[in-house]
Amino acid sequence: MAMSTLGLAVFLITLWMTPPSPWLTLTSLSIQFFSFLIFMLSLKSSVAHQQFLAFSDEDPLCLIENGIYNYVRHPFYTSYILFWLACFAGAPTVATLLILIILTTLYVTAARKEEASFLGTRFAEPYARYRSRVGMFIPKLGLPPVMRNDPR
Repeated sequence: MAMSTLGLAVFLITLWMTPPSPWLTLTSLSIQFFSFLIFMLSLKSSVAHQQFLAFSDEDPLCLIENGIYNYVRHPFYTSYILFWLACFAGAPTVATLLILIILTTLYVTAARKEEASFLGTRFAEPYARYRSRVGMFIPKLGLPPVMRNDPR
C-alpha cells in the first residue's frame, strides 16, 4: 500500500512539473480505462464467489474460472499493472518506470505465492488444469476458453 501511494505521488508530481503531451495523455487515459474495466470485472467475479485473495495468506475457498477469470488467472494484478503502465505512459520518466518495475515485481511475486497456496488444497488438480489453459496476466492465444473443446 505504501509503495502504491508513493508511486501515485511520484506520478502526480511528475504531471504537475511537466504536463504531458495530448498524445501521452490520451494513451495513458486509454490504458487506465482498460485497467478500470478489468478491475471492475474482477470485482464482479470475486464478490459473486466471496473470494478475495489479493495479498492474502489464507488458503483459497474456491477456484473461480468464469467471467474475467476465464481469460487471466490474476485479473486484479493485471489491472494494477496496467494502471502503473498507464502512469508511465502518461509521464514517462525514470521515476515512473522504476515504480512500474517495482510494483509489477511485487504483483508477480504475490500471484506466484497465491498460486502456490492452491497446491496444498483440494483445488490442486483443478488449478493445474486451469493454469495450463489460462494465462497468468495475459490471455493465452488461440480460441476463447468458452469455444475450446475443454471438458471441465
